[in-house]
Amino acid sequence: MQLATMPLDRVPVVSLDLETTGLRARSDRIIQIGAISGGDELARFDVLVNPGVAIPAASTRIHGIDDAMVADADALPLVLPRLRDHVAGNLILGFNIGFDLAVLEAEAERHGLDWGWSAALCLRQLASRLLGPEAMMILGDLEPLAAHFDVPVAARHTALGDAAITLSIFHRMLPSLAAQGIVTLGDAWREVAKLDDLRRANVTAGWIDVAAAHAAAQDHAPLARIDPYPYSHRIADLMLERPVILPPEATLGSAAAAMNDSATDCVFVGADASRIAGLVSERDIVRQVCQPVSDATRVRQLPLGSIMSSP
Repeated sequence: MQLATMPLDRVPVVSLDLETTGLRARSDRIIQIGAISGGDELARFDVLVNPGVAIPAASTRIHGIDDAMVADADALPLVLPRLRDHVAGNLILGFNIGFDLAVLEAEAERHGLDWGWSAALCLRQLASRLLGPEAMMILGDLEPLAAHFDVPVAARHTALGDAAITLSIFHRMLPSLAAQGIVTLGDAWREVAKLDDLRRANVTAGWIDVAAAHAAAQDHAPLARIDPYPYSHRIADLMLERPVILPPEATLGSAAAAMNDSATDCVFVGADASRIAGLVSERDIVRQVCQPVSDATRVRQLPLGSIMSSP
């Protein structure tokens, strides 16, 4: 049975996470790899990696790994083949997994190593489709999402710890996903493919667009950088017959709720279809909510007329 047709609770999953020297996918180095899979017996992969470069102090403050801890660790050429064997044939799950896969791809190219993966799924993208954009404004990080699904948080900011948290959240999400008709891996892939703004932001940051790459990307590396989404959908599949129109005095919170209910990425602002003054997109909402949590209530009450984009 192909992975895409398998129910999510039967898909062989390996949850993967990396700790790195920084957040630049193409140039920063791996210093720890953690992977964990479910089944009858948990299989763990937990390895420190000597990056061959100094670990910045700012990174050490986050994950606690310094140069002394990796001084005697194996270099990546000795580790990556073991990881490749560990994940072979499994769905690779991760929180913002597009970053981790981009780092692994860059490291493999840097060392001239063979690296490939068959299928991947981003937990954050899946949660965005399940919970909606308004909820993800608050639950957009791993810890809040874990709290939402009553998953204990342990060994945070270690590769294995974060991988274990991610896998537990995924298992807790399955009943809610099934209730929304997201039953198979193919269903999940179709849902996350709708997150155009989030996918575009990930690609801009240099991450791999796992929503577009449902099969092994290594044999088609040049094509993997081209988003096939526009070429695999008809305009009628993407357009709404009746666009969502809200008045200028409607609030940011109501716009987020309307986007979630209509599965759209933006709303038009105006009195009616003949008097459109502008639009508000998911990105506009994200830009406004990049505020302290204490400002969340105020931000949700912002009128759309004050934040809309207009000609």
